[in-house]
Amino acid sequence: MCRFSPGQISLQSVTRSLRIRKWEFMVFSISALLSHPLRKRGLPIIVNSTHNAEVIAGHSITLQCGKSGQEILWYKDESEEPCARGHAFVIHNARSKDEGTYHCAVGHGPKGSLKVLVIELPVITEVKGILLQQSVKGEDKRELLLLCNTANRHPLEYAWIKDGEPLTRGTDRVKVSLEENTAVGEYECHVSNLAGSAKKSLVLSPVVQTAEQYVTFFSGFCRKLPDKLDTGGNLFAGVKGTDRANDCTIDIL
Repeated sequence: MCRFSPGQISLQSVTRSLRIRKWEFMVFSISALLSHPLRKRGLPIIVNSTHNAEVIAGHSITLQCGKSGQEILWYKDESEEPCARGHAFVIHNARSKDEGTYHCAVGHGPKGSLKVLVIELPVITEVKGILLQQSVKGEDKRELLLLCNTANRHPLEYAWIKDGEPLTRGTDRVKVSLEENTAVGEYECHVSNLAGSAKKSLVLSPVVQTAEQYVTFFSGFCRKLPDKLDTGGNLFAGVKGTDRANDCTIDIL
C-alpha cells in the first residue's frame, strides 16, 4: 500500500480542484456564448478593418461576416438584391455613395448589420459675423456672433484661436463683446476629423469714425442693411472685418 505525505496529498487535491474549476469555466463560457442575444436570433456578427466602421474617403474598408456557410450574401441598406458574395466584402476607394448599412446572411437566412460611415476632409464654407444688440437694464449691449459654417455631413471637432491663443472649443460659434477694445484681433476657426483638418480666419480691428448705418459681414460678400446704430460715443466705435480669401472688407459701426 502506497503512502502519501501530507504535502503530496495537498498537491494532488489542488490539481484535481483546478481541473474541475477549468471544466466549470468552459461550460459557463459556452453557455454564455450560446445565450448571447445575437446567437439566440442566429444573426451573424460583422467585423470590420477600421475603428467604429468609419473609413476615410478614398481609402478602403473590409467587412467580414462572422457566419459560416456555403453561400454568404451581402446587401446594402434596404435593397433585396445582393451587392456581393463571400465571407469578406471590400469597399475600395470609398465615396459618399458607399456610406450606408451593410447586411450579410447565409443564403436567405437572418441578416447581421453594420453601418459604415465615409469621413471626408473638413471644408469650411464661411466664417461670418452677425451683429447682436440688446438692452440690458436700460443700456444697449453689443456683441458680434462669429459662426463657423462647414459643408461636412458628419460632426467635426471645433476649436477657436484668438491671436494664436486658445479661446474656446467644442462649438461652431463664439460671442465677442463690442463694448471694449479686447474684441480686436485675429479669430481662427479650426475644424478636424478622422480625415484631416481645416481652418479659416477673420480679423477684427478698431475703426475710429462715426456712421449713419451699419454693415453685417458675411464671408464672400458684403450686404448693407438699411438701419442705424448709435455708438453712444463709446471708446470702441466699431470693428472692421476682412475676409482675406474673398478680398472683402466691411465696417460694423
